[in-house]
Amino acid sequence: MLSWIALTLSMGPANLWSYSCDHFLYGACMRVPTGMSVTYEAPVDFGVHRVRSDDREVALIYEGDAPEKPASGSTPDLRFTDGGYVVSGYARAEGGSTRYDVYVRPGSSGAGSLHIRGSAATSDELASLAAVVGGLRICNFQQSKRSQTLTCPRHAEWGPRLSEWVMRSSTSGKSN
Repeated sequence: MLSWIALTLSMGPANLWSYSCDHFLYGACMRVPTGMSVTYEAPVDFGVHRVRSDDREVALIYEGDAPEKPASGSTPDLRFTDGGYVVSGYARAEGGSTRYDVYVRPGSSGAGSLHIRGSAATSDELASLAAVVGGLRICNFQQSKRSQTLTCPRHAEWGPRLSEWVMRSSTSGKSN
C-alpha cells in the first residue's frame, strides 16, 4: 500500500507522458491524471470522452470524422507534423478564461481525427488541462477478419510539447 501511495505522488501532472496509458480511445490512448475520471459517450458514429476533476469538466475529447472547425480566420498557435499526423493548437480568450483546442488529423484517409477542447481560468485548471493534453498519444489500430489490435506507444512523444504549449499559451486579452 505504501508503494502505491508513493507511486501516486510521484505521478504528478508534469510528466504523465512518461507513463503508459490507462484509458483507450479508438485510435489513441491517454494517461488519466490522478484524481480525474473519464466518461465515454457514443452519440452516433463518433465518440466523446469527457475528462473530469471533481465536478468540473477539464477536457472534452472528440474522435471521429467531423471535428468542430477552428474559429474562422484563426491561425494555430502550435502546429507540427509527426508520424503522419498534423497537430495544431489554438488558444483564445473567452470571457474570464482561455479556451484551448487541439486538433490531431491523420495525413491519410481511413483514420479519424481527434479534437481536444478545454478551458482554464486559474493556474490549477491550466495545470489540469496541460496534464490531460500531455498524456495523449496516437496508437496504431489494425483489424482483420478475426481480430483487432491497438498498439500504443509506452511514452507520449508529443506530451512535453503539448503540455508546455498549454502552460505558456495562457492568454490574457488574446482574441485569436
